[in-house]
Amino acid sequence: SHPVNNTADEPTAVIPKAESLIDPDRPVDPDLPNKLARAKDKQTQAANKLQELEGAKAQRVGQLQAQLAEKSASLGPAHPDIVQLKVQLDQAQKDPPDLTAARQAKQTADADVADLAAQAASIVASRTSGARRALGEGCMRAAYTRLAAGRRSARCPRAPVIAAQAR
Repeated sequence: SHPVNNTADEPTAVIPKAESLIDPDRPVDPDLPNKLARAKDKQTQAANKLQELEGAKAQRVGQLQAQLAEKSASLGPAHPDIVQLKVQLDQAQKDPPDLTAARQAKQTADADVADLAAQAASIVASRTSGARRALGEGCMRAAYTRLAAGRRSARCPRAPVIAAQAR
């Protein structure tokens, strides 16, 4: 399998080898590119929400650690303020339910995008002469759209560049 290059926040979709591709006579779902776009939007939203929640958690933990360090310089470890800050810090270091849910939503969105990208890639690869060539996601989507529109050729403008990079 050949990985598709994505940004660091996105999963790596895997394009199946030609030997494991789907039946080339299978009908093309004309909505697959739109499904993939919607899944990527959902993935981006999930990543943004997760980043926001993780940032808020890290900020709260940092504030409590700074307060603890400041107060520890002048108060003993058994002082009520120190004990209270340690309890607050322990609680702040645990993942709240919304952060756990956001992580799960991001994992689900990543899996959905990877699945849809693999579906599209396998359809494109099974219907093109370059089935063994790894296609970039933009080319894959353009090629799939051309096939869904009933065109015989799925070659995209970036295919020669991708082929040269694969050598």
